[in-house]
Amino acid sequence: MGKKHKSALPWSVVAISVLLVLVTIWQTTSLFSSQQKASERPPVPPPVSTANFPGVPQRCDYNLDEGYYLKFYEDKCWRDYSVEDWKENPARASRAVFDHGALYMKEILTYQEALTLREYLVQELSPRTLAGNKYYTKDLRDPEGRYDFPLDPLEQGPVLEALNKVVDRVGPIFERILGEKAELVELSVLQTCNATAQNTHSDTCTICCDAQDTYRDRMGEIDRTFEAGGQTMAVLNAGHYENVNVPKSYSLFLPMQPTGVKNGVTNTYPGSHRLLPWKTVEDFNDDHGDDDFLEHYERCNPSLNMGDGFIYNSRTLHAAGRNPTPSARMMFMLSFQAVDDYGENGLLFGSSYSLQKKWQTLLPVVLKRLKAKHYDISCYRDDVQARSAAYMKTLKNEERNELMRRRGKDKEAIVLSVVKGKLKLKDFPLSVAKLRKIAQIT
Repeated sequence: MGKKHKSALPWSVVAISVLLVLVTIWQTTSLFSSQQKASERPPVPPPVSTANFPGVPQRCDYNLDEGYYLKFYEDKCWRDYSVEDWKENPARASRAVFDHGALYMKEILTYQEALTLREYLVQELSPRTLAGNKYYTKDLRDPEGRYDFPLDPLEQGPVLEALNKVVDRVGPIFERILGEKAELVELSVLQTCNATAQNTHSDTCTICCDAQDTYRDRMGEIDRTFEAGGQTMAVLNAGHYENVNVPKSYSLFLPMQPTGVKNGVTNTYPGSHRLLPWKTVEDFNDDHGDDDFLEHYERCNPSLNMGDGFIYNSRTLHAAGRNPTPSARMMFMLSFQAVDDYGENGLLFGSSYSLQKKWQTLLPVVLKRLKAKHYDISCYRDDVQARSAAYMKTLKNEERNELMRRRGKDKEAIVLSVVKGKLKLKDFPLSVAKLRKIAQIT
């Protein structure tokens, strides 16, 4: 019995030892695997310290209304300008965008997903609203209460995670209205508190000037004309923006808190993306104020729950409402543009391009004329020529000579730089490795 006991003990020890070795190998492999996966994620930067702003009071209040309000969806504009099954039916949703120039969508991000992004944005942004003008965007926002913070998916992990989720869900709509080559040209969070209302405006000016001559021989593209305040206005057919040669841009806003009239929900005017001046109009520009022609369009300002959103054509008239409260109203915002031809047919004029410089590039374009088939900016000739002269001064001699060669003997031709986004719709989902390669970071 003693021998049997002694002989059994070593085998037990061996068995236990083998088991321990296998467990150790498994743990090491699991740890190595998790470390590899973690290395593929962008880091979460530490909260920004407020030590740089001693004695400066916080401008905005970041307490969150955690409610979810079903009554929001009783608004007429939710009924008329939303598609309930937009995730399952992108064709119907894109049709609504073409027709109305605006589409409201429920739960682009779930409440918890939106809350996770919000918590990260608050720790990033709140100290930066304390002082200075760095994050104001010229002309479009009130410098006392509006802030625009460009985001970076490479350096900000929660931003990358949210961006991938949003594009995964809304991407099929973007692809139908813009194509897979569409470029990301804006990625930021817009924030207001104690802010006045914006003037009604459009983000880009695809057709800025009077269009009578442009469409005289193409009346089939005009739905109707009407008089308003002594002006003659025209309305394009809904199919205008389905033309691949027409330059176009669409933005998507997602509130990071329940948002309504009390804290500055955005007003939109569905259908106004097809509006243009028919005859020469005095003082017609992007800042439309309370012009009489707005009376021909319904003003929509439905309340939104956190994670809801709306997409709109950059030509759709809109304006952020006033937020007289100290409560921070944050909007996660991204924009895609499509321009198939940056010459005769394609030009987006006027966007703010709230995008970090590493994700955009400037493309020089030689415009042979300012009145082309699908756009007309001849009424801004002086402004365009000034932009052209300023751009030419920034170029090196060889670059300038090459553009002059392309311009040829046409003294009326103008050289402009247009913004192209480096991140394409077809690049999604994005990863750290892919972002580093696109940004050419080794």
